[in-house]
Amino acid sequence: MYSGKLFVAAFDFGSTHSGYAFSACRSPNSIYTSKWEHNGLLFDKAPTSVLINKNNEFVAFGFDAENKYIMNMENNYWDSDDSDQRTNDEYRYFNRFKMELHNQRVNLKTLIKDQNGEEMKALDIFAIAIEYLNKQVIGKLNTLERLNVRTQDLHYVITVPAIWDDQEKMFMRKAAEQVGINGNQVSIALEHEAALIYCHVLRPYDQRYNIDISFFDAIKRDKNYVVVDLGGGTFDITVHKKRSDGFLEEVVRPSRGAWGETAIDYGIQRFLENVFGEKVMKELRLKELEDYITLMYELEVKKRSIKSDTISDIVITMPFCLREIIKRHCGGIVTVINNSEYSDSISICGQKLLVNAQTFRDLFKPTINSLLKHLEQLFRHPEVSEIQQIIMVGGFSECELVQKAMEDNFPNKEIFIPEEVGLAVLKGAVLYGHQPKQIRR
Repeated sequence: MYSGKLFVAAFDFGSTHSGYAFSACRSPNSIYTSKWEHNGLLFDKAPTSVLINKNNEFVAFGFDAENKYIMNMENNYWDSDDSDQRTNDEYRYFNRFKMELHNQRVNLKTLIKDQNGEEMKALDIFAIAIEYLNKQVIGKLNTLERLNVRTQDLHYVITVPAIWDDQEKMFMRKAAEQVGINGNQVSIALEHEAALIYCHVLRPYDQRYNIDISFFDAIKRDKNYVVVDLGGGTFDITVHKKRSDGFLEEVVRPSRGAWGETAIDYGIQRFLENVFGEKVMKELRLKELEDYITLMYELEVKKRSIKSDTISDIVITMPFCLREIIKRHCGGIVTVINNSEYSDSISICGQKLLVNAQTFRDLFKPTINSLLKHLEQLFRHPEVSEIQQIIMVGGFSECELVQKAMEDNFPNKEIFIPEEVGLAVLKGAVLYGHQPKQIRR
């Protein structure tokens, strides 16, 4: 625990979604997590998106950034004679900006691109996001605690990927310092280690079973186990052991792959392009962006609800404007379906597109198979081959298709998926701020 601080707050920047959480030093395990409202629903995390104006000043974050960007794009659509060259000069939109860093080494000069391809220092974008989240934390604390809480009353924990080195961790610390948070108030926690601390301290039960003992209690001391962190854009795999003194120790350096949940999104987008044509989907995205985003959100819901034993067709509501675009380019929805390679597995019923459940599941296969292949290679490592226990964390671990594939491919290994698996990193980061010496490297 950090002396003189009343609270610990954590910021978890994910490839696709981000959030904050905090707890008081007097009750560290009572953790408050962020809530965002969108389309009448509450979400624990918001899209990792920032909207700034042409002067590089903050406008919005998360769902608000997304909505303001869409509205502005649609209002300006007819101002351009060439829709393919249309730009948004009023705002700069950085969507999933952390994913921009995946294939490059991060330093204080690293650049990322906005929606128009114009570059800006990644440090400045992360600083803007940290400042926004900090204001949310301070505002919520003052509401809940009825205190005049200030930045100096908190210790902050910011999560980073398992493979980030000291230079990249310094990048995140500098981003916080840039918006007035003293570097001594900031700890950097690796995402998978934060998830482990969540399991170690809160002892969650497996979300799939009604059992009276947590998996973490069942882990034998001085035995190795694998941590699979399946996020929105990537996955990280590490090997740890619970030492005889109760602390956690890293055994094998982490490995990473770009086969997170967004790979499924790309597969679904390619599926739609194969069915309706690239020209149709491009026009929908450019001319009717709000309807395009609505369609993507509906597919997101279907993606999260599909199961290995689902038999009934996946029902997707077709935007009216999509049908009109198809009619102009292809002669009609029936014609385009009959000419599609998926003609035997999709059909139309009124405004609904019906997709065969197995066809929809097949869109997950390339990503899941890449994960399984990577794990199979890992288990050939001498220090890993005898491991019998796997912990799955991260939002993509909630996917039942992933869970079933893991169980089928590793039947002799014990697999644990904790409660609130999508919040394991965020809550664990708060606990790390209270107990930073849980992990030994």
